[in-house]
Amino acid sequence: MFRTYAVLVAIFAAAAALAAYVASRAAMEVEAETGNRAAAALTADGRGWARLEVDGTLLRLTGDARSEEDRAAARAAIASAAPWAAIADDAKAPQPVAPYRPVAALEVMRGVGDVVIVGASPGAEPLNALSARLAERAPRLSVTVMAREDAADADFEALAPLAADIASDLLHGRVQIGPDAVAVAGLAGSEAALERIETRLAALAGTSIDVESDVIAPPPDTEAFALRAAMDEAGGALIDCAAPDEAASARLLEEAAALFRETPDACRVGAGAPDENWVDAASAAMRAAASLPAGRISLVGRRARLTASPPTRFRVLEDARDALGAALPDGYRLAVLAAPAALAAVEDEGARPRRTGATRLVYDGASLTLRGGAPSPALAAAVEAFARARLARVSIDNELETTGGFDAASWRSAATGALSLLARLERGAVQIDGESLSIEGTVGAVEDIGALHALAVAVAGDERSAVTRLRVPVAVRAAAAPAPVSRCVAALNGIVAETPVTFSPGSTEIGADNADVIAALAAAFAPCRSGRVEIGGHTDSQGSARLNLGLSRARAFAVLDALVDAGVAPLRLSARGYGEERPIADNGTEAGRAANRRIEFTVLDENEEG
Repeated sequence: MFRTYAVLVAIFAAAAALAAYVASRAAMEVEAETGNRAAAALTADGRGWARLEVDGTLLRLTGDARSEEDRAAARAAIASAAPWAAIADDAKAPQPVAPYRPVAALEVMRGVGDVVIVGASPGAEPLNALSARLAERAPRLSVTVMAREDAADADFEALAPLAADIASDLLHGRVQIGPDAVAVAGLAGSEAALERIETRLAALAGTSIDVESDVIAPPPDTEAFALRAAMDEAGGALIDCAAPDEAASARLLEEAAALFRETPDACRVGAGAPDENWVDAASAAMRAAASLPAGRISLVGRRARLTASPPTRFRVLEDARDALGAALPDGYRLAVLAAPAALAAVEDEGARPRRTGATRLVYDGASLTLRGGAPSPALAAAVEAFARARLARVSIDNELETTGGFDAASWRSAATGALSLLARLERGAVQIDGESLSIEGTVGAVEDIGALHALAVAVAGDERSAVTRLRVPVAVRAAAAPAPVSRCVAALNGIVAETPVTFSPGSTEIGADNADVIAALAAAFAPCRSGRVEIGGHTDSQGSARLNLGLSRARAFAVLDALVDAGVAPLRLSARGYGEERPIADNGTEAGRAANRRIEFTVLDENEEG
């Protein structure tokens, strides 16, 4: 019995093994058939990149397809060849890259006579609208378009004309527009233009447009505030006058008509009065001049100068001085000069005090001579000791003699004060007597005269009148005089010839390493207080003439911006691009091209005030 069971078990085991073998063999044949069919289909389609991994009826697709379409076609071929198979797609395909489209934004750069449009536009329409609007609003402007036309879609339909309107009202500056923002900066052409700009920007309030504004009004017309009048035996004249407004002008002219025989048709009206007391000071100055038999008055800013001419007597001059000094508002200074004549010969060793009992101190820059009277030998020695301490390394010759007629304390105070005055002169003389203290000589700068006169008045005190006769050497006056604009332009071109303003290739931005040359250029403008200068941009001949013209103009404007930021008045400047039109060297060599890429300054107007 046991044996029979063993035989049955063996039979069943053999049958199971045979069944497993048959099943395995069948699976292998199905797997091979699936893989062969799929591979054949891929080969027939020319998809040699495809790789297959077969696991029964599962086909895993790998490899690098040429595109998503190529990858999808491979899957379709496999599915068609072995529809019973499951497909796992692990193949890779390059993903499409969207073409670059810059953000839509335009910048309208406005110069005195030019406009350059840069940035990126969502097509030609906004640029055409900008150019047409600018041509309509400001037909004399030269417009250069350097913007791209491939920006992302944006709605510029309303903002493009707005940018053109604002740019036409600027004298210098820029307008930036984006799909949802407007930014304006610069100098308005007038007060009315500033009001129009602000009104247009205010209209955007409450919309989705962000507004940023940094626009300033142009500086007001200014005058060098001065009044000049002269009196003579014929009745005198008001020669020149300035006033802060029409009412003040009318007042001055009415008063002048009552004082002088001749008056101008009008006073110059403009900004620049030193303070609200100017008209009162000008009225007092005219009255002082009219009170003299002969003389003249000048009031420049807060400085008044009253000069007497023969036959004016000293006492009359004193009365006019006292009246004017009392009438001038606080902060105004007065200098009183005697009749114009050659200075008493400071160098003349024979010069003597002009009044008996007077003391005269003569200084020539290297030596000091004390002449005339002194209250006592002790005071004469004390003044000499003070002079040696005050004027070190100067030889001193003490010729003082003891005479009567002096108050010791008053004389000592006046004599030591006179030495302090002489120490501030290049050369000169001071004379002291019982009634007056007079100083004559040469000073180093025009602005020193007022300070020295004030010091002379303080030294003279209440007991004496103070008279100053001071002059500035011609060479010093010439050096302080405004330089012609042509001299400034020569200096500017000398600076850029030695240290050119540099830009990155194809760029309009001035690098940070140009700070020193921009500072030097701004400083070169200081001596020139009139005239206008053109900043010319030049390029080499590489690239198209149109692009070179726009690039040179944008670079010229960049230099103009930098100079305005450094303190140069914008009304003094203009910018223009010449592109490759004016080479100064051979464009066939690298050195020549480098020389042609330059900034150049020229005189635009010799006389126009900046």
